[in-house]
Amino acid sequence: MRPMRNALGPVACTVIFLLGSKAHAEIIHYTYSWTASPFVLEADHHGTGGVAFTNQRPRYVVNSQPILATYLVSFSSADSQHPDHIKNKKVQLTLRLTDDQTHASGNMNFTGLVNGWFTGSQVHLTLSFLGPLKRKLHLGHHNYVVSLPPRINVNSVFPLAIQAKMVATHNPEPSSLVLGGLGLAGAGFAAWRRSRQQRAQPT
Repeated sequence: MRPMRNALGPVACTVIFLLGSKAHAEIIHYTYSWTASPFVLEADHHGTGGVAFTNQRPRYVVNSQPILATYLVSFSSADSQHPDHIKNKKVQLTLRLTDDQTHASGNMNFTGLVNGWFTGSQVHLTLSFLGPLKRKLHLGHHNYVVSLPPRINVNSVFPLAIQAKMVATHNPEPSSLVLGGLGLAGAGFAAWRRSRQQRAQPT
C-alpha cells in the first residue's frame, strides 16, 4: 500500500494548493447602497431642530474594506440655555448589497438609538446600535460580513461619516470542490495502477 500513498500524496497537495490559490487570488466585485428610515429625527417636545441621516447612492467596490453607511448631522436654532433634546429616537439603516458576478442581491438592517442634546453650535449626541452588530449574506460564490461599532459619539455640528466594516470572502460551491478532488484523485489512482502493473510483468 505504500506506492498508493506515495502516488496520492502529491494529488492531495495539488488539490489544496489549487483551491487555496483560487480563494486568495480572486478579486470580489460588488455594489452597495444605504438608506436611512426615517432620515430625519425631530427633537423632543416640538424643539427647533433635529438629527438627519443621508442616503448613500450605489457604489462599486472590490474586496474587503470600510464602506460609508451614512452621514449624521444635527440642525438647531436653540441657544445654549435651552438646547434641543432627543431621547431614544430610532433610525434604521438598510444596506442593499449586490454581487456583481452573479447579480444576486440582499439586504441587511441595522437599528440605532439616538440620545443627547444639541444647539446650533454645540452637539452632545450618541448613536447606539441595537441587536447583532455583525450580519452576514451569502451571494453567489461569496460571503459578505458587515459590522458596525456599538456606539458612536457625536460632538460636532459638522456632518459625521459613519462607516461599516465589510469583509468579502470567496465561498466555492461544495459540488465543484468534490468533483475537482475526485478528478485529481482518479488520475493519481490510474498512475499508481499502471506503475503496479509494470512491476508485475515478468522480465
